[in-house]
Amino acid sequence: MSFFYLNPVCPGEALARQLESYGDYRIVRRLPAPEDFWCRSMPAPTNVCKLAILDCETTGLDPQTDQIIELAIGTLSMDLDDGDVTGVNCRDR
Repeated sequence: MSFFYLNPVCPGEALARQLESYGDYRIVRRLPAPEDFWCRSMPAPTNVCKLAILDCETTGLDPQTDQIIELAIGTLSMDLDDGDVTGVNCRDR
């Protein structure tokens, strides 16, 4: 299985892990850009699942007064046998 993971030797990641070790902190990390994902090209898998991921940005949490200001929709193809990501596609709307 191959997974995208954070580089533990990166100075920023080392500091984030140190801060998290205190227990009172949770660090939010930037998601990788779609081109940073490793995607397997050969051999082509036969047991593939396509997932859709939706991110909704709003002006607040109250549906009566706040509005949706951005939607991001991405699809991810995944080999169900090995768990490998075989394709990534993102579009902002």
